[in-house]
Amino acid sequence: MVKEARDGIEKIRKKLIMAQSRQKSYADKRRRPLEFTVGDKEFLKGSPRRCIQRNNKKGKLAPQFVVEVEEDGRYTFQPMMILNGKDKVTRSSVIPLVKVL
Repeated sequence: MVKEARDGIEKIRKKLIMAQSRQKSYADKRRRPLEFTVGDKEFLKGSPRRCIQRNNKKGKLAPQFVVEVEEDGRYTFQPMMILNGKDKVTRSSVIPLVKVL
């Protein structure tokens, strides 16, 4: 019974390895090498560190792309201009909504 279980586990491992290698070969065909030169500007995807979070936003509304990175690895988010603004009135309060570029 133990031998049958070990054989079954071994078969499953082999099939998993085959599936992973097949998926890797499909992914590698679509991947292209990245080349950068000095002075290129690129978007870095990442979340800000705890000490640099903007308004303590987490999850869906957190900033997703970093444009400028300082020498020590820190980055800050600067709004460019306010595009639109309005007040949302709820039952007990007024919430200012601002669209920022």
